[in-house]
Parts: sequence; C-alpha cells; structure tokens
Amino acid sequence: MKKKFNWSFIIKLCISLFFILISGLLFISVYRLNIIPNKYLIIFASILVLIHLISNICLFIKKKWTKIITVVLMFILTIVSVLGIKYANDIDQFLDNSFGNAEDILTIDFILLSKNNYQDDELKNKEVYYYNSAIFIDKAITKLQEKYPVTVKGIDDLNQLLNYDIFLIDKTTFYLFVEELGTNADDYHVLYEFSIEYEIESEETNKDDNSKEEIDKTKADSSEGAYYNIYLGGIDFSGFRMDLNKIITINTKSNEILITNIHRYTYINIPAFNKKNILSNTAYYGINNNIEAIEELFDIDIDYYVSVKTTGLVSLVDTIGGIEYCSDQSFTTTHAKVIGTYDDTKGEHVKVKKGCQHFNGIETLTVAREREAFRMGAVQRDANTTAIMLDILYQMRSPENIMNYTSILNAVSGMYTTSIPRDELTEGVKRLLNGGWSIKTQRLEGTNGKNKIHFSNLIGPVNYPKSSSVTKCSKAIKALAN
Repeated sequence: MKKKFNWSFIIKLCISLFFILISGLLFISVYRLNIIPNKYLIIFASILVLIHLISNICLFIKKKWTKIITVVLMFILTIVSVLGIKYANDIDQFLDNSFGNAEDILTIDFILLSKNNYQDDELKNKEVYYYNSAIFIDKAITKLQEKYPVTVKGIDDLNQLLNYDIFLIDKTTFYLFVEELGTNADDYHVLYEFSIEYEIESEETNKDDNSKEEIDKTKADSSEGAYYNIYLGGIDFSGFRMDLNKIITINTKSNEILITNIHRYTYINIPAFNKKNILSNTAYYGINNNIEAIEELFDIDIDYYVSVKTTGLVSLVDTIGGIEYCSDQSFTTTHAKVIGTYDDTKGEHVKVKKGCQHFNGIETLTVAREREAFRMGAVQRDANTTAIMLDILYQMRSPENIMNYTSILNAVSGMYTTSIPRDELTEGVKRLLNGGWSIKTQRLEGTNGKNKIHFSNLIGPVNYPKSSSVTKCSKAIKALAN
C-alpha cells in the first residue's frame, strides 16, 4: 500500500524555517549597526532562540493548547521582527547620512548698507566704503562691481565705517556693531546682499604624509587602544558665533574621557590669518580656524569636530524625556525660555534650585545659555554645559531610550555637522551603553581684558589664556594618549 505523503509536517517545517529566517534577518540588522554592546546582543539572541525553541516544540505537538501558544509566539515574533528590521534599517540609513558630513564649502554673507534708501539706478558711480583689512573683501568687491558700477574706497579704521553714506560690510561684523556696540540696525537700509563661497581645506590635507600615517596607525585597531581629540563647538542664535568651545579627548583603551572647557572670548592666534581673535567670532570664517588655533595653543592634533546648533538641544532633551540637572547653587536665569531670539521679554525665566531637578528641553537650553547670573560668568556656563552634556548621556543610557533610538536620531538630525566617521561614532555609542567610561573635566584659565577683535581695530572683551593653565591642560590632554 502506497504511503501517504505527510503534507502537515512539510507545512510546519516551512513555517519554522520562515520564522528562523526572519529572526536571523532581525539579528543581522541589529548586529550590523555596531551600536548594541555584546552583552545585550547575547541576551537578545538568547531570547530569540528560546522563543523559537518553545514555538517549534509546540508546533509539532498535536495538542490544541500548544497550537494556541504557537500562534501567539509566532505573531509576536513576526511583529517584533518586522518592526525591528525597519527600526534597524532606519538607524543604519541615518548613520550613513549623518556622520562624516563635514562642510567643505563656507559661505560668507555681505551687505551693502546706507541710511538712505537708494534705488538701483541711483547707485551708479556712487562711492562705496569698506574696511581694508576685512576678510575676503577683495572677492566681495569684485562681486559687488559685477552688479553695480560703483567706486570703492578702503579705510583703515573699522569704527568709522558706519559714518559713511554707503558701505560694504559682512553680516557678522555688522551684527557685532548691533549686538555689542549698540548700533541700531533699523537705521540702515539693505541696498544689496550677496554671498561668496570658498572651499575649506580638510584637516587631513594640512598634515604631511608621515603625520597622517602615524594618526592612521594609532586608530587602526580600537581593540589595542586609540586616542582622539574632538573639537566640540556650539553655535548661538546668531548662526555664526561659536559660544561653546570644548575639546573632548578620548582613550578607547582605558575608556577615559577628558573634557576641556575653553572660554568663548579666549584671545588666541589664528594661524590662517596670522592674527589674534576671540574664538567665539573666528568660526564665522570656518570652523577649521578654531581647530588650527586650538591645535597651536595646546600643541596637539584635533582629529574630528562636531559643530552643534544649540537650538537642537530642545528637541533632543524632550525626546529622551528630559534630564535631571543638579546645581550647587540656586539662581534665576536672566535669559527667558525663548528660541531664536535674544528678546528675554518674550518668555518666562527658569528658577533653578540648589540640588537636583527635572528639566525639559527649553528649560535645559535656557540654563545652558545662562552666564550673567553667575559671578564666574561664562566660566560657570562652560561648567554647566558640560554637566548638561553628561546628564544627556546618562539619560540616553536608560532602557527606555535604548529602545527609542529612532526618535532620538530624528531629534538630532540636522542639528550638527561633524567630521567623525560612522564607525568611530557607533563604537563610541556601544561603549557608552556598556557603561565603561570614566569622565573628567578641566578648564583653560585666563584673565579678562580688552583688545582688538574680529581681525579689526574694534575694541571688545577678551580672555587672555594663562600660560601655566595652557601647559597644565596640554599635559592632561596628552596624558590620555599613554
């Protein structure tokens, strides 16, 4: 008698293989991200294996209750696998697009201003004044004269420029007149505005071959140890002023991080122009200028940078559920809870109590901006921003946020540019989640004074770095390389 083919067994086997396949794809998608620490991957894989083991046993047992268990487990596994694969692929795409996105073109905005509202046909053969030592002024004059047949005349005193009928100035310098010297922007008409662009040389192209080989060798295998210096800059509401300046030094062998805070008004030589300026305003002409100046000051190499738009802090903190901020003093912020404006009459102020309290995004940003409420001013603000950074990192390690990375990544998308490659970032996140970092901080000390700023003869507040502090900070940064 011919044996009847067991189709039921074949169908059950196909179902089992299908779910093994989809679970395998889920695990591969998560593993490929290189974000989840191995101990969590082992737990994750063990759970998948256990679910498969139970469901397969139940699948081949001819009992009604086992069929119910099988259907429930298979349904859960399908939902988890499909959502997990999509979740992992979204993160993978984000990592590909959002790291190593360093800007290679810098845009400088210029404006033609006058207290008189001249029409285009009235500008013919008019005299236009400019500051002789302005950066990129030659390119700006060329572009202006392509548009209008004007006569240009240079002057040596930037302070006198606004006294002339028509003058050419870059937006940042004019912004300094408005914000720091009390100039009323409403007194002037914008007759013409335009931009010029120039290519920023990458940091690596400025190093000789031997230097690059040494750097690459140091970073070749993070399992044997690697040492990095990352420049972290935070751009204020103006869109050009780098009010946050930090060096983050990382040793991935000893799992140590050193955060060096640098005053925004640090008066420092800018190698590209061979002139001194405050760090806060130098980044307008390219963040590479800040990097080269800090490298020269501390005699170090900076490997990567992160430039952050501080307004993005709000969405990030809200996405991770807020932070626990601890203060050693009580104070009320002079800044209000506003975004994109310096008008503190448009919002409430934040009352900070001594001890710890929960802050949402806008409260965190307001506290991060604060300096006038402290005797130490911007020095205390640097310390507070470092504390807020650490609070965010600790909060991101919570279990609910580990499973919320898609929302977190969407929140930070577009709020920064960085030269950090994807592989270095994912390795750092993995170590962060693994809980193995030791974090210390230091600050560059200096004395306040006044000097010429913005590559001009404008007099403004500066902070002169103390040579003893420069030496101390430099030694601490270099010590992590060992």
